[in-house]
Amino acid sequence: MPYENLPDWLNSQVWQELETIEEKENEQYITNVERIGIKGIVKGESRLLKRQLERRFGLLPEWLQNS
Repeated sequence: MPYENLPDWLNSQVWQELETIEEKENEQYITNVERIGIKGIVKGESRLLKRQLERRFGLLPEWLQNS
């Protein structure tokens, strides 16, 4: 994903640096958009799990309802 506001030469340099960091750290860079998406997925899964627990066991303890 290119950064649209950067000049082409700088955009290439940024991506080369990111690839170097990923190789060195053996981890992929996660953009803010990806991070927000991941948080949304986790939040949705958490809600689903709470609903399933309530259906199976009834009302959940207060400490769990607020988390």
